[in-house]
Amino acid sequence: MTNGYVALITGGSSGIGYEMARQLLSDGASVIVTARGGRRLEEAREKLSAFGDVHALTMDVRDEASVSEAADWVKNRFGGLDMVVSNAGIGNNAPGMEELPENVMFWDIPPSVFRNVIDTNMTGHFLVASRFVPLMIAQGHGSLVYVSTSTATMTRPGQIPYGPSKAGAEAMTTIMAEALKNQGIMVNVICPGGFTDTAMAGRGQKERFQKSGGTVLPPTVLNRTISFLASPASAGIWGEKIVGKDFDEKGDRVRMSAEQDRNGRIVHPIPPVYDPRARILILGSFPSVRSREAGFYYGHPQNRFWKVLASVLGEEIPEDIEGKKKYLLKHRIALWDVIGSCEIAGSADATIRNVAVNDLTPILEQADIRAVFVNGKTAEKYYRKYTEPRTGRPASVLPSTSPANAAWTTERLAEEWRRILRYLDGAETARPAQLESRGRK
Repeated sequence: MTNGYVALITGGSSGIGYEMARQLLSDGASVIVTARGGRRLEEAREKLSAFGDVHALTMDVRDEASVSEAADWVKNRFGGLDMVVSNAGIGNNAPGMEELPENVMFWDIPPSVFRNVIDTNMTGHFLVASRFVPLMIAQGHGSLVYVSTSTATMTRPGQIPYGPSKAGAEAMTTIMAEALKNQGIMVNVICPGGFTDTAMAGRGQKERFQKSGGTVLPPTVLNRTISFLASPASAGIWGEKIVGKDFDEKGDRVRMSAEQDRNGRIVHPIPPVYDPRARILILGSFPSVRSREAGFYYGHPQNRFWKVLASVLGEEIPEDIEGKKKYLLKHRIALWDVIGSCEIAGSADATIRNVAVNDLTPILEQADIRAVFVNGKTAEKYYRKYTEPRTGRPASVLPSTSPANAAWTTERLAEEWRRILRYLDGAETARPAQLESRGRK
C-alpha cells in the first residue's frame, strides 16, 4: 500500500474494527475510525496514533444526519477515500439483550431491542454505503467491505435479531456489488469464521463457548484479510465472501474466482481510471498476464505505453500505481480496456476469442469525454465490432505500444500519440461524432 490511501472503518474504537484500523495504519494508510463518540473513541485514537495517521470521527450509523455530516467531513478533509469498512454492529451486547435468557424465544424479545439491532447492523450499513460510496464513484475507484457473520449464525436458534440483521445486510451487499461492478468499486463481504473475542458476545457467552470445547478467535482475525483487500493484489476481487480464519487457503481460491467467469473466460481484473474531469478515454484490448499480476495497466516492462505518455505530456510517470492513477487524472485521461472477459492464451492477442466487452456507459455519462482512442489494432477490432454500435462513439486508432509492434520506435510512437494533446489542451472542442477517423486501415 502506498501513502495517500484513505480508509474509513465504522465501529473502529474497539474489537475487530480497532484491530483492522491498526493493521491498515501499519500498512501506511490514513485511517478514519468512527463510533458514536465518548471517551472510548478518543482513547482508541490516542492508542492508534502510535501506528500512523489516524482520525477519530463521531458518527452514529443509525442516524442519517450524522452519517451525512461525517461524509461531508471526509470529502472536505481528504477529497475522497479508497475504502469503506462497514463494521459497526451490535449483537448479544445490545441494550436490553443481556437481560434476556441465552436462548430467548423470539416472541419474548422487546420490539425496541429488535429495532435497535436492525437499525445498527442493517440500516446503518445502508446509510454508510449510500453516503460514502458516491465519493468513491466520483474518483472512479474504491472498495466497500461489509463485516458479516457466518451463514450458520444467521439461522441458528436464539440468534434473532442478530442473525437476520446480518443476513439482510449481506444480501443487500450482494445487490450493491452488482450495482457497482461497472463503477470501478470493489464490493466484498468478510467475516471472522467463528466465535470471536469481542464485546459483541453477551455476558458469560465466551466462557460457555470455551467450556464446550470451542476455539475462540482473536479480534485480529480479519487483519490479513483487510490488508489484502486494501492492496493492489486484490484488484478484481469482487462479490466475494472471505472468511478470515481461512484466509491463507481461501485467498488463493478468491484469486482464481476473480480470474475466470462461469464460461471459463478470463475476467478483466482492473477497474477503470477516470473522474468527471476526464476529456479523453484511452482503451487497450485486454491486460497482459504481467498487468493482471501487477494489478494495473501496461505492467509489462517492455510495453512502451508509459514511456510514450511521458514523452507526449512532457512529465515523468510515477513508478507506483496510485501515482500513475493521479497522473492520469491530473492530465484528464481516462484509461480502461475494450474487452471485459475473453478466452486468451497467455498474453497473445491473436488467441483472443469468446469476447465480452466492458460497458463504457458509466465513464461516458459521468466524464466529459471529448475523444475515444484505442491502443492498437486488436482494441480497434473489438471496439468497432461490439462497442461502437452500442455507444455511437467512434474511436481514433493509435499505433500499439506493445513490444510486438517492434517496427515502431518509441520516438515514432510518441509523435503519433501527440494527437491526444488537441483534446487535452482544449484546442479541439468537437464532440465525438465529429472525431476524425485517422488511423483506420
